[in-house]
Amino acid sequence: MASVQYEENFGRTKAEKDGNEKPSSLDHIYKDTEGPKDIYLVAQQVSRLPPDQRHWLIAYPMHESKNYNRIIQLTQEKRSKHYTNWGPLTKATSLHDTKMIPLVLKSTLAERKKWDAIAHGHPVQVVDGVFNCQIWIRQLLDVAVSRGLVSRAAVDAAIGQAERP
Repeated sequence: MASVQYEENFGRTKAEKDGNEKPSSLDHIYKDTEGPKDIYLVAQQVSRLPPDQRHWLIAYPMHESKNYNRIIQLTQEKRSKHYTNWGPLTKATSLHDTKMIPLVLKSTLAERKKWDAIAHGHPVQVVDGVFNCQIWIRQLLDVAVSRGLVSRAAVDAAIGQAERP
């Protein structure tokens, strides 16, 4: 069995060589603040795609309008044939056509910083025909469970909901 190989610098070096720039982030405007916030597993709901091919990400709102979210996701850039982890980004996002599944209710600022730290350092496997964003999110959730940020039961229930059509 071949060993798992990982992208250098979370895939960022290759993405930049392919002409892609780091996505912009609004974290200089919408800073995470004290106070409870729910953290969600977000599953894309595009009906033409089977559930195992839909995009997954982790998100939590940064503004009461819920149009500005902290996003943790793996991306495949337009000019690249690999995945990139740009780290957590604050984006103006409309999460319509998604299933927002609660993972953690009323997380603290300290807990969210730990989620961000996991995302910043989570490696990206080299594309092998199997690896995708869902596997990466599952791996990230396993780390969060091991660090006591979310229960295994909550993760299993959320993944079960995300896998349903």
